[in-house]
This record gives sequence, structure tokens and C-alpha cells, in this order.
Amino acid sequence: MFARIRQRLPADPGLPILLALLVAWGAWFIARTSYTIDGQRTFCLFDDAMISMTYARNWVEGHGLVWARHGGPVEGFTHPLWTFGMALLHLLPVPARLQSLQVQVLSLGFLCANVVAVHHLVKRHFSAGAFALAMPAAILTAVYYPLDHWALQGMETGLVALLITLAVRCALDIVLRDERRETALCVVLTLGLLLRLDLAILAATALGFVALHGGLAPGRRGRFVPGLALLIGAPLAYEVFRLAYFGEWLPNTYYLKLTGVDLGVRLLRGATVFVDFLAIAGAPLAAVAIGVIPLLRSRVALRLPFALVLALFAYSVYTGGDAWDKTHLAANRFQAIAMPMVFVMLGALMNIGLDAYRRWAEDHQGLRFPAFYVVAPVTLACALLSNGLWAADRSSRRWADILITERPFNTEKRARITGEILALSEFVAPDAKVATVWAGVPAYFSEFRMIDTLGYNDRHIAHMEAANGVDLDSTSYFWPGHIKWDYEWTYGVMQPDVVFQTWPPSGKGVPERMQEYGFVPRRGVWVRADSARVR
Repeated sequence: MFARIRQRLPADPGLPILLALLVAWGAWFIARTSYTIDGQRTFCLFDDAMISMTYARNWVEGHGLVWARHGGPVEGFTHPLWTFGMALLHLLPVPARLQSLQVQVLSLGFLCANVVAVHHLVKRHFSAGAFALAMPAAILTAVYYPLDHWALQGMETGLVALLITLAVRCALDIVLRDERRETALCVVLTLGLLLRLDLAILAATALGFVALHGGLAPGRRGRFVPGLALLIGAPLAYEVFRLAYFGEWLPNTYYLKLTGVDLGVRLLRGATVFVDFLAIAGAPLAAVAIGVIPLLRSRVALRLPFALVLALFAYSVYTGGDAWDKTHLAANRFQAIAMPMVFVMLGALMNIGLDAYRRWAEDHQGLRFPAFYVVAPVTLACALLSNGLWAADRSSRRWADILITERPFNTEKRARITGEILALSEFVAPDAKVATVWAGVPAYFSEFRMIDTLGYNDRHIAHMEAANGVDLDSTSYFWPGHIKWDYEWTYGVMQPDVVFQTWPPSGKGVPERMQEYGFVPRRGVWVRADSARVR
């Protein structure tokens, strides 16, 4: 058995070294996201991921698949499979302060698996003549900071990237090698749909590619029957569960982020942040476009990753981008998952170019030189450019990120908010209602009944129109997930005992508004003056 496994693994001595370096770097990244609370080392994920962690913990503790611990269930997460995986981890006898560490270690495993999958994909389908160099694509994937960052911060990004790579591998095996990978492809696509509903983009692109290239020809259609039954049945079963349990056709986050504002505003904002992304990673993307487009007719394998990258980038524009586009990070979560396929195509172009030069040199008795002298500088340049490390705005902060000389994004804020929510329990009863803006960290590290000011976990707010009148003349105010709120609903109807955070966080009018609703300042928060749950 072990001999067969060794035969299947790519024979490249550099790959284990690369993986070891990625594991060591990832371990240090994880350590740098931790902090000490009351003398104990505490691990914490990005706030969005901590929302899912709260659902997972509450479910395991018997409160149901809920975030607020009061009222009806609301589907405030976009990745059911990831949330259920977190719930399984919560079954282990691990204290809350270490639960996030398990998710981060799992994500690091997915990142490593994706590097191996990218390496194998290039070896299998993107070699050219005597050249089957796969290390450049594997290296670029391993050192692509935005993908590593979002995955190790607890988002499902690493698993998404792995599923994309595996889907491309299976689809190309079906079309180019006539291998029976139909069921495997459908399993990967099913996992994708259960992970994120918007990975229907991956399913449509992969199945469309297979169909257009003879995968559904007579005699081959039957191979898809078992897989398609799973691909249709499993997401449909979850949709039935969603309707029965949450009472909605789509996740609450869909209504929060994709309704209540004109499509034109969203597209304009999405296009603006995509232009910002091109200003950082434009050179590698331009190289791929210039090199791949002329080859699409002759090289079938390039068509699928090229179409998939275009579809994922278009989706990022359609959604209006991400909430964290204006930070120093070189790519948002939607853009980052497309980049491994960009690196695969870059690897393919290197192999094609080197083989073309080899043939020219043989025909014309030209100068021959080792491929390393071309591959190494090109790979280094692509790594620098794609990460925004070379002659780009905020490059000094990006160097600090990739070298981890500074703590990863938002770590200090998470540490502060963890300490503040734990301190709140010193004078507020556990069954108090607490309104918050950060919906993940405060909810996970407390037992309060929570109220979500920005509507990730509030059906009423999610279905509202934008609260600040966003239009085509003010797209700078369109901050995905942060454009809907209702003070009368949150403070008047929901009647919180404590307002842990206000929105906007500060500014003119906040004290007057809080006093209007009967709140007084106390120890850095606002408490309801007549609340019996505040000691």
C-alpha cells in the first residue's frame, strides 16, 4: 500500500521542503494571533469566523443552531459545512480559549493539501514536452499571503481553494484522459455547495467545461448518474433543512449584503475595489492574460482555469467586494481563492515557453542554459508582485505581514474586545441582553443573550434598505455588511440591558442618542438605567 502511495506522490524533492516551511511559517502566524487573557494563552479567529464558532458552540451545548441564545434561529453564517465542522471540533474536551487553535491547525492542513494538489495538477495537465516544472506554481500558492491569511484567521478560504484545485483536476482528467472521475468531481462540487452556496460558480464552470468537451457524449453520460444524484440531493436536503429550521430560502447574510442597495452601486463599488486589486497584482494577471488567451484554442487544459478565474473575479465585482478591501491586505477573500489557478496558468506558461526555447535552440544550435536561471527570477518576481511587496502602496506593512514582524490583522482589537467582554460579566448578569457590533468575539467569549446591531444575525435588519442612503454618488459609504442598522429596533424594541458597542463606534450624536433610549455610561459601555441585570 505504501509503495502505491509513494508512486502517486509527485516526485519532487523540493515539495516536502516547501511544505515544511509553510507549516513552520503557519505555526508562527497562529502563535502571533494568540494573546494572554487573565494569565492564560487564548486563541481567537477573525470576527466573522467567530460568529460561526458561536453557532457551533451553542449547538453542541444544546441551545440549538443559534447565535443570540434568545428568539428564533437565524442563519447568520454563509458556510454550513464549515460551521458543522466547527461543531464537531467542539465535541472534543478542549477549553473555549483553545478551540480556535483547532480550526487554525485544520486550515493549515488544507493550505498544505492545496499546495500538493496544485503541484500535482501542473505535473499532470500543464507540462510541455520535456518540461513538467510544478514547483513554481506550488511556491507561488504557498507564499500567497492573502490566501494564507484568511485561512489561518479561521475562514473557510483554504478549503475552498483546495476544492477548486481538486475540481479542476477531476474535470481535466475526465476530458483529457477519459478517466472515470465523474463521481469524484461531483463529490468535490457537492462539498463546495455545502460549504458555500456561491460555489455554484465552480460547479457551473466545471460541469460546463466537461459538457462542452465531450464529457456528456453518448456512452459517457451514465458515469455522471451517481454523482449528479449526490450533487442535486445533498444541497436540496440542506435547503429543506434551511426552510424548516430558519424559515428562509437563503442565508441571512445574503439579504444583509446583496439586498437593500441598488445593483449599480454594488457593481461600481465592486469594480472600484477590483481596480485596486489590479494595481497590486496586475502584472502577473496581465502576463497570464497575454500568454494564455492565444493558446486557448490549441491547449484545452488552459480553458477551465482561465474561465474559472474570470468567473470568480466577476463574482467579486458583483457582490461589491468585501468589507476589508480598504485595508493593507493585497486581496479580499473572493479574489484570493482564484489566485492558485492564476499560478497554475503561470506554471503552464513557463513550461510552454521553456519547451519552445529548447526546440528552437536544438534547431538553430542556440545557447542552452539551465531552466533554473529563468524559472527562479520569474517565480520570485511573481511572488513579490502578487503579494504587493514590490513598488506598491503599503508595501512596508505587507512585508511586516509576510515576515510576521507585526501581529496579524485585527489581533490587538480581538485581544482588547475579549478582555472587555469578560470584564463585563463582573457586573452584568449572564442572562442579560447585550447589543454588539462585533458579532463573533463578544458572543463566543460570553454567555449573554446577544443582539446584533448590524444584522448578520438579525432577520429584521438584514431585510432592510441601506440605512445611510447609499447611492451612485456615495459608493464610499457602501461597506458590505455594515450599511444596515435600526436604532429604534435595536435599542427600543429589543431592549438590551447593555450596549457593548455603538454604531457608528463614536462621533457626534452618540451620547444624545443613547440617553434618548434610556442608557447611561458605565465602565466604558452603555447600560440601561432601569435594568435589573446590571449590578
